[in-house]
Amino acid sequence: MGTSAITRMFEKLGWKSLHQHKRIDRLNLALNNVAVLQFTKLVKEPSRTTRFMHNKHFITISTRTNVYKFSFLPRTIVDWNNLSKGVIEYSNNIDLFHLRK
Repeated sequence: MGTSAITRMFEKLGWKSLHQHKRIDRLNLALNNVAVLQFTKLVKEPSRTTRFMHNKHFITISTRTNVYKFSFLPRTIVDWNNLSKGVIEYSNNIDLFHLRK
């Protein structure tokens, strides 16, 4: 399957897609409210970690419907957990965090 002219133009200009912008905005909101997220009943830290987890990993919320699965919290936790350890190390300094993503 080929890419459209708009996709090629975005890539050439170095622009991000709307999907990427929304993902970055959700992660920024989560970063700014990580302390609040840790105190909600839905968001929990794992009792054990693996070498693939970073130190701010959260347990993924199980969902039964796509409406809830693609809502803010479950979707953001998946994206947050997929961030690399290097990005998470910079998350204490918000300015550096924005540069690393």
